[in-house]
Amino acid sequence: MECISTEIHDRRKTVVLRMTRSTLRATLALGVAVSALVWSAEAAGHVVPVPQSVRTGTVVPLSLAVPNERQEPMNGFTATVPSGFRIVEARPADGWTAEVDGDTVRWRGGPLAHLSIETFVVRVDVTADPGAATLDLRQLYPSGAQVTWSGDLTVVRGPRSRAGNTSETLPTLAVIGGFGLSVLVGLGALAWRRRKVRSVRARDAAPRSRAL
Repeated sequence: MECISTEIHDRRKTVVLRMTRSTLRATLALGVAVSALVWSAEAAGHVVPVPQSVRTGTVVPLSLAVPNERQEPMNGFTATVPSGFRIVEARPADGWTAEVDGDTVRWRGGPLAHLSIETFVVRVDVTADPGAATLDLRQLYPSGAQVTWSGDLTVVRGPRSRAGNTSETLPTLAVIGGFGLSVLVGLGALAWRRRKVRSVRARDAAPRSRAL
């Protein structure tokens, strides 16, 4: 009897241990899932320019995925570029028109329903120095309400031209070319003078040889 009770007790411990491990795994999985949902919600709640790193001296298309978190439908969106950026083109989205006014582009249309996302694309010419830059982004609503976002960008060094600056290179080449031409002309004149001296000497030597 004692052996049977001991065996039953061991089995109970094994069952309890397995249940504890299963519960722990389920809890960890639930925690990971909740964390992923929270991270996704936070990411969706911000307007992040893509790409976030741009090179100076280039024209870059920036994509702006805009979520509408308000109950009110969104009917407008603006993006204002900082100093060192120039708007080249603003692409109209489906159901939206785009209008550029200086350093600001405004999209009108929609409307964008609650918890929906619309992506707007603007091409910019980047001439800013390397460093941090920020876009001013605003969601507009029929009631006059606005939701403001900061679109953070990082400007990095752009590709350097191997040919150099043309305005500086052309005068330098002109000076070098002029100097080389003058050297060639001088050498030609010296050779001509040597030939002339030799011919004169040859003429003077001819009568002397006849007289002898």
